[in-house]
Amino acid sequence: MELKILKEAVCINKTIYEGMVEQAVDSDVTLPDYCPDILRILKCTMTPRITASQTAGDRITVDGSTLLRAIYVTENGKVHCYEQSIPFSKFVDEKGLDTNPCVYVRAKTEYINCRAVSPRRLDIHGAVSLSIKVVAKHTQDIMSNAQGAGIQTLQKNIELSSVIGNSGRAFPLTDVVEIGAGQPPMSQIIRTNAFAAVNEIKIISNKAMIKGD
Repeated sequence: MELKILKEAVCINKTIYEGMVEQAVDSDVTLPDYCPDILRILKCTMTPRITASQTAGDRITVDGSTLLRAIYVTENGKVHCYEQSIPFSKFVDEKGLDTNPCVYVRAKTEYINCRAVSPRRLDIHGAVSLSIKVVAKHTQDIMSNAQGAGIQTLQKNIELSSVIGNSGRAFPLTDVVEIGAGQPPMSQIIRTNAFAAVNEIKIISNKAMIKGD
């Protein structure tokens, strides 16, 4: 009796590129007129953010920005903070990229040097590392059963996942926070931070509904 092998097509996620590149951030920042002069710099930080990532032909393009925050002391002894966003674009050439793959990028600040060259100017030198991973969906035939020739099979069910898309969307978020009655009034804002926490994800009519704080 002839042995018959049965195969079934399944989708797998194949990593076609994975690497890390460095993006230099060099800028000469001039304080606007509403900011007081710099006497001494206390701290300087740089927070990277990815705004877009895509592939075109044999090139991976990553667009983003870094939020520069300089905290310094003025001549009258008060602490002041200045923030400025510095955009950047990074290109990576890689042959053999598939059409419309999913691109995942993680950004991390490697180092930053901040120097006051004058009471109104800052000399910024830093670097951001970009961890890039490109995943494409491929179809592969696997053996699902065999029949004939008195063969016996040991089978089990397995779960597979396949990436169907990767997208990002920015949206505005506003709120008013009041200081308690027992707190003194604000003279100036030194630093602000916000973190998004996802609590629930639902798929409804080909849409992803995300709830969080």
